[in-house]
Amino acid sequence: MAGLDNGTCIRLEVLEELDMSTVKRTLFVKSVWEPTRLSPTSFSLAISDGHRAWTFEGSETFVKKRAEVWDKNVSWVMDKLKLLLTVVQPGIAYHLTGMLDNHRKFSFEIQDMETNLSLTANFSLVDASDPEIVTRDLLGFLLHGNEILTNKRFAHEKKQFEQAVYKKFVAVLNSKKIKLKELKKEIEKWKIQPESKVERDDTTSSSSGEDEKEIDHQEVLRSSSNKSIRREDGSSGSLIGASAFNDPDATQPFLDEMENKARITEFPNEDVPSNVVAALLEDTSYTALPRKRRRR
Repeated sequence: MAGLDNGTCIRLEVLEELDMSTVKRTLFVKSVWEPTRLSPTSFSLAISDGHRAWTFEGSETFVKKRAEVWDKNVSWVMDKLKLLLTVVQPGIAYHLTGMLDNHRKFSFEIQDMETNLSLTANFSLVDASDPEIVTRDLLGFLLHGNEILTNKRFAHEKKQFEQAVYKKFVAVLNSKKIKLKELKKEIEKWKIQPESKVERDDTTSSSSGEDEKEIDHQEVLRSSSNKSIRREDGSSGSLIGASAFNDPDATQPFLDEMENKARITEFPNEDVPSNVVAALLEDTSYTALPRKRRRR
C-alpha cells in the first residue's frame, strides 16, 4: 500500500467473472479521499490492470445513500471503505464482474460485527476514456509513494542505528568514568597518609643515606691503603701501604732496605776530581764539582 497526502494505492488479487468463467487477475486500485484522508466524506477510484483502466466517483450523495441502505452513519461507511481499499484484509474476496454495457462492477463484502451480517459494497466502474493516462498516473503515484516510503524506512533505520551506537558509546563512557573515579580515590588515599608513616619513611631514607656515606668512607680508606709508594730511585720495587707508616714494626724493614740501597759500594768509573778524594780522606772542606756547560 502506498500513500501520498490524501491518496492511497493498493495491489489486489481479484476474481474476474466473464462469460460464466472466473479468472484471477491483479489490479492496482488508487483511492483519493476528500476532503482529507483522515475524515473523508467522498472518494474516487482509478483501477488498472496495466492494459485496461476504469474509474469511479463516490460522491457525498452516493455515500449517504449507501449509509441509509446499510442503516449506518456516514463516518462508519467511510471508515469501512477506507480500511478495505487501503489495506488488504485477510478473508476478504474482491470481485470484478462484467456488465451488459461492457462496463465492470467492482465489489467486496463488509462484515458488520454488530449484526453479524455481510454487507456488499458495489461500485459500477466506467471505462477510462484514455487508459494510458490513467495507468501512467497510477504508476507515477506508486513510484512517488515508494520513494517516500523508502526515505521513511531509511530514516527509521538510521535512527535505530544511531540509537544503538549511542547506547554503546554511553556504556563505554560510563565505564571510563567509573575507572577515573577509582583512580581519583587511589590518589586521595595517597594524599591523606598519616604523618608518622611519612616521618618513618624519611628516617629510614636518612639512615640509609648515612649508611651509604659510611660505606663510601670505608671504601675511600680501603682504596687509599692500597695505594703504593714508589721508591726514590724510580724502580718498581715492593709496595708498602700508607697505613704501614703508623706501625714501627712494619716500617722498619722498609727503612733498612732503603738504607742498604743508599750505601755506595764502589765509586763511579769517571775521573773524580782531586778535591773530592782529598775531602773524603782528610778533613779538608769539599767544594762542588765544576758545572758542565750544556750544549745549545
